[in-house]
Amino acid sequence: MGDAIKNLDLRPAAKKRSFPKKIKRSAFDAARVSRLTNGWTTIPYNTDTEVKLSLTALRARSRNLAFNNDYAKRFLNLVKTNVIGHNGIGLQSQAAYPDGKMDDRANEIIEAAYKKWGRKRNCTANKKQSLLSLLTLAVTALPTDGEILLRKIPGFKNDNRFALHQYDPDYLDVNLNLDLANGNQIRMGVEVNRWMEPINYHFLTYHPNDWTYNRHTGPKKYEVVPASQIIHFYIHERINQTRGIPWMATPAERLYQLGGYEEAELVASRTGASKMGFYKTPAGDEYVGDDEIDEAIESDETDRRPVTTAEPATFEQLPEDWDFVPWDPQHPNSSFESFCKGILRGVASGLNVSYVALANDLQGVSYSSIRYGALSDQDMWRMLQALFIAEVMNDFYPEWLEMSLASGAINLPLDKFEKFNAAKWQPRGGGWVDPLKEETAAEKAIKNATKTPQEIVAGRSGADYYDNIKAIRRAKDAAEAADIKTPALHWWEEKKAKANQGGSNAQPAQ
Repeated sequence: MGDAIKNLDLRPAAKKRSFPKKIKRSAFDAARVSRLTNGWTTIPYNTDTEVKLSLTALRARSRNLAFNNDYAKRFLNLVKTNVIGHNGIGLQSQAAYPDGKMDDRANEIIEAAYKKWGRKRNCTANKKQSLLSLLTLAVTALPTDGEILLRKIPGFKNDNRFALHQYDPDYLDVNLNLDLANGNQIRMGVEVNRWMEPINYHFLTYHPNDWTYNRHTGPKKYEVVPASQIIHFYIHERINQTRGIPWMATPAERLYQLGGYEEAELVASRTGASKMGFYKTPAGDEYVGDDEIDEAIESDETDRRPVTTAEPATFEQLPEDWDFVPWDPQHPNSSFESFCKGILRGVASGLNVSYVALANDLQGVSYSSIRYGALSDQDMWRMLQALFIAEVMNDFYPEWLEMSLASGAINLPLDKFEKFNAAKWQPRGGGWVDPLKEETAAEKAIKNATKTPQEIVAGRSGADYYDNIKAIRRAKDAAEAADIKTPALHWWEEKKAKANQGGSNAQPAQ
């Protein structure tokens, strides 16, 4: 292939072909340049060029919004709640015998070991976080940072000989861009080969803007980490994209300007509530300025001071021949609510969530509309869950399992690693809109064989159907031991008894 590239004749043609005058103008309106579109770019830059020029500012502004803007904070909470959830992403080990039957004992051992490793002081190199805390923090950084950087550390000094460490994306220097002698390139801190495959990650040894504790002087120093140890997760927007783009890049300006508008309306409304005004004399004389006011206060001649502090429900008698000219700002403006709604609809579209979820506005919604919005949101969260599982959970789990088997933290044979490396992940399920209607629909779906009980349970609560069966059995045994009979736990026996009353050949209703 290299020879083919070298021998390719790239010389220009002898005569340049010209287009007829009539079709020189673009046939597409969006490509035309006019006084209305003069500021609209017409140059398709390389993806990394666009990211490099904007990434630092986008990240800083997105983080600022997360700190100070209510709607940005709301979206971050929606992400961590719906992608990770309060129970995290659960492991269901699916190790099976050659005949397909599940190896329940091995699965229980693996799941118990994974749960123990996920506790605080076990799974992270800094010993500050549990696995749930680490994954929640990681996914919450996507809207503001656009990417997750996790380092896998095999051989770490814990029982499983494996730990994870999260990098702040700022440590991956966006200004480190070099052509290397071996033909590789470093693009914004990521070393890639000719196929754009990551080879090494060049992390700064200190944060570039750590002004509170930055004693480093001289040239920048980097720690080179092999790409095989790094989980670099981001949403690919373009081909050959090396770094992630903050999710709030599109709606960030709208959110910032909306925050300023709301603040202005709030101040104006508070000012208007005091009903301020101005004192006016017939000839416009006897004006008392700040200096004269100070002198009057010092000499106790406060009766000469016509300037009054604006306080609600406060009225004073005016001096003779003085008039009061009211200043009555009409705030909040009558269009304030509809204007904010319009802006927030655009913001919600940019963040790919429903307006109702982002704005917490349930006014005027019906069951159908809120269900449509909820289902649309759930599809988006499920897509993000699937991506996160595929590129994060499935990346570190095999190494964790192998190191746990080798270290003895999991008391199972290492030579059966391929058998045990059968993880199924159970993320958070969707919530309820109308429990009765949804339960009726689920019952019909099972009856019509369009869904399985496993799908219903997983999609509804994020739980494991087989764990539910075991829990119901334990509850039933406990109730029977206490001589308590509840219809919810004994419904099958009651159906069976009623069916048997019709004859010995009758079958219980399915």
